[in-house]
Amino acid sequence: MADAAFKILFVEDEPILRRATAKIMSSLGAVVTTANDGLEGLARLKEDDFDIIVSDIAMPNMNGLEFLRAARNINFNKPFIFLTGYSGPEFEKEAIAFGIFAYLGKPYRRATHEPVILKALKQSREAVDAS
Repeated sequence: MADAAFKILFVEDEPILRRATAKIMSSLGAVVTTANDGLEGLARLKEDDFDIIVSDIAMPNMNGLEFLRAARNINFNKPFIFLTGYSGPEFEKEAIAFGIFAYLGKPYRRATHEPVILKALKQSREAVDAS
C-alpha cells in the first residue's frame, strides 16, 4: 500500500471496466477520478492535480495517444501509463516518444499492475520533492 493518499486520473470508455478497475486501484489508497475519453480526461486534468494518469488507447472522441500529447502540451510531466487491450509497434513507438511510463495490457491484474502503479507514484513524488 502507498504511504499516503494519492490521485490517479483513470481514462477508460468502457463503463464496467472503468468502475471495476477504479475500485481496485482505490484499494491502494488512491483517490481515483475517472473520465470516459481523452476529452473528458483533459477537462479533469485542468481541474485538479494528479500524481498519475492511467489511460486506455482505443477510445472515441480523443484516443489515448491524442490525450497523452495534449496532456504533455499542458505541462503534465508526471507518470502516464497506458492500460490497454490494443498494442502495436506504431502506438508503442509514439507513446515512448511522448514519455510514457508503462504500457500495460488489459485486464487490470493486481499482482502485476500494482507494482507498476506504486513505482510510478514513487517517481511522481520524487519529482515533486526535487523541484
